[in-house]
Amino acid sequence: MMTSMNSKLWLSSLSLALGSFSCNRVDEPKTDKTAAKLPPAEVIASSPEPAPTVQRFGNALSLEEPTALKSVFAKPETYQAQTVLVEGYVQRACRKKGCWMEIAVDASENAQRCRVKFKDYGFFVPRDSAGSQAKVQGIVQVNTVSKERVDHLEAEGASFAHKRADGSALEVQLVATGVELKKKS
Repeated sequence: MMTSMNSKLWLSSLSLALGSFSCNRVDEPKTDKTAAKLPPAEVIASSPEPAPTVQRFGNALSLEEPTALKSVFAKPETYQAQTVLVEGYVQRACRKKGCWMEIAVDASENAQRCRVKFKDYGFFVPRDSAGSQAKVQGIVQVNTVSKERVDHLEAEGASFAHKRADGSALEVQLVATGVELKKKS
């Protein structure tokens, strides 16, 4: 009976002793298992941004050095009838066909801009080109746009910074032979 009593006492002591220990290991701190697991910092930092999509229209661009669009706006008569390569932000494009676009020095609404038409109506750009970065090679023209043409273009989404009292407008234009558009995908 002593043996049986000793066994019960020993088992009882053992279960008390084991009950006081936690199931967690001492070297592993308790964590909130509901918290979201984040990827390591180097994975976040090295995640590449999507590459912009480049679309080409018309002829390949043959000029290598761009002329600053601001320079063309500063003295358009100096560039009249010259072929230039310019870079700019597409503010607007024809909503009906894509048969013209307006490029500006930057994305602000009051930025200087010019209309880009396409030589011989030979190609168009996507109607959703607004917001793209553009490279345009073409011939500079300074034109007076008739009231009728201004009305027509405004119906397609155009705007005119130098509109006259009679409804006509003076405008710097590029007759493009080639266009490259970069749009973030």
